[in-house]
Amino acid sequence: MALRKFDPYEYTSQQELEEKDVQVQNAQLYRTYLAEENEEEQVKEVLFFVGIAAFCVFTVLFSFVFLSMDISAFWSFAFAIIGSLTLLQGYKMINQYRKGMKKEE
Repeated sequence: MALRKFDPYEYTSQQELEEKDVQVQNAQLYRTYLAEENEEEQVKEVLFFVGIAAFCVFTVLFSFVFLSMDISAFWSFAFAIIGSLTLLQGYKMINQYRKGMKKEE
């Protein structure tokens, strides 16, 4: 526990010193958690995890397809990861393009 810097010349009387000690003892040691009220941030957070889940699902599907075509396991998983990333990034680019077209109208 860190020691307080005590300067005896800071307080003029014993009563002020005791009052300061009482204030320190009564100080709240922690703050209660306040949830974010911003719904947009919550939606972005959920979509982030949905993106991770979609990447996992697409990786499994692509790896199944590549493994069923008798491609070696290393290359199957490598192509599956590349395919999943390409698919998700393509989806994001198409979404942004659509949003840009709607703003122009």
